[in-house]
Amino acid sequence: MPRAVRGCRDRLDRSAGGLATDAALYGCSTLFAVGIGVVSALPPHRIWGLTAAPGYLIATVVVLAQLAARRRGRAPRLTGRPGRAGLTLFAVAATTGLPLLWQSSRRAAGLPGHAQEEVRVVEHAGQRLLETGTPYLSRAEIAALPVADQLSGYMPYQPGMALFGLPRALAGTVWWNDARVAFAVAVGRPGTALAYLAGTLVAALAAVWCGLTVTRRLTAGASADRPARPG
Repeated sequence: MPRAVRGCRDRLDRSAGGLATDAALYGCSTLFAVGIGVVSALPPHRIWGLTAAPGYLIATVVVLAQLAARRRGRAPRLTGRPGRAGLTLFAVAATTGLPLLWQSSRRAAGLPGHAQEEVRVVEHAGQRLLETGTPYLSRAEIAALPVADQLSGYMPYQPGMALFGLPRALAGTVWWNDARVAFAVAVGRPGTALAYLAGTLVAALAAVWCGLTVTRRLTAGASADRPARPG
């Protein structure tokens, strides 16, 4: 990091013990979330903005109270690093975790407008990976789709991204196997994410093996039942 940038960061972090910067960030985030909730043309973005705005607003009010307490020399733990860290955890939960749970549960209940196109692209890729062994469609397959579905039929990500769509392909539509939940697990707890994805991959391989076994047995049974041709 350049020295000038590092020095600017340190000065901001020292301003009122970092609380002045926190207040500016939470306040601007509140305005941003409200703006997205009001003016965005994309339903999932509007829902996120309106769901996250209260969390940002509460964090802004709390940090203003911390600033007032700091000026009066009160509650040093609440106005120092422990208090800032606790407020950060609350803000993350209220503005990321809560909207995620709300949108994934509403989507699982069948309500439209609770997932971006990217989420569906990843989940469709997981479904194709499970059924065909590849998350991608060919150009001809994309061209054969209805015009409205051609854009979402294109998978622009690396193959590993399809793993985040496997839970829904395996377990159907429930809130906890939304691709965004898998993303959150991967970002929040990498070790847990590896176990989550490894278990999903094992389950997918087991499902494919079972499907192939059943297909072979049905094919063998059909061949055995077929009458022999006279010589």
